[in-house]
Amino acid sequence: MGSFPILVVSLTRETTKLWLLTLVIIAFRFLMRRVFIRAFGSSGGGDGQLNQPYAVVVDLQGNCFVAESDNHRVSVFDSKGQFLRKFGSKGNGNGQLFSPRGIDLMSNGNVVVGEYSISRVSIFDSQGNFVRHVGASQLANPYHLFIDSDGNILVADNTFANPIRVFKSDGTLVKNISIAGSGGTVGICMDPEGRIIAGVRMVDSENTLTQWFGGEACVKKKNVHTPRENFQTPTLGVRVCEKRSLCVCDFPIGY
Repeated sequence: MGSFPILVVSLTRETTKLWLLTLVIIAFRFLMRRVFIRAFGSSGGGDGQLNQPYAVVVDLQGNCFVAESDNHRVSVFDSKGQFLRKFGSKGNGNGQLFSPRGIDLMSNGNVVVGEYSISRVSIFDSQGNFVRHVGASQLANPYHLFIDSDGNILVADNTFANPIRVFKSDGTLVKNISIAGSGGTVGICMDPEGRIIAGVRMVDSENTLTQWFGGEACVKKKNVHTPRENFQTPTLGVRVCEKRSLCVCDFPIGY
């Protein structure tokens, strides 16, 4: 089987208990074991620097698009980690971004970005030119998103009501998906059979937190150490990977 890269964000917690970016995007190849390839980026707001990168996506040429929440922009790197360009700036106008936390690519190369703090999704072409907004009056706190094979935009909306929303690429709302007891959705993807897989906060009457994935739940009481087979907090990302395994980014456990 061929190998493929998976990109993750490296975070560390300072003594102030604020979550701050230290480095970079780290690439691994998953074969029989993980093999480190390279790291790139540094903390800051300059070209090639990163500030709270929340999501990444890679195009067919190997270029890496990074959604930077605190720089309010998308930075683009080539497959070697060389900075290519950036687009977006802080604001709510056309072509501006406010706390982007989700990103994915359409089949035509358009870049779809979820803006957490301004409750909308923005679409750009591959060079960063603004195309349109989606869901500006229908979203609460969009986190990660996923483009399905039909070009629909699946949005993980971090809200109690209708935590999964599906839009056409032109911005038309297709449907809302409700999950009883949900406290909001953070991670979202789809498996090869077209089934939606989402990381959902589920808060019940006993004050427990459940991670929900496509109907299967994994429960953990708050403020209790979590073993590796469980989850601690809302997952920041989920993807179906090689050999149909489910890759989950758990926060703040760090694995």
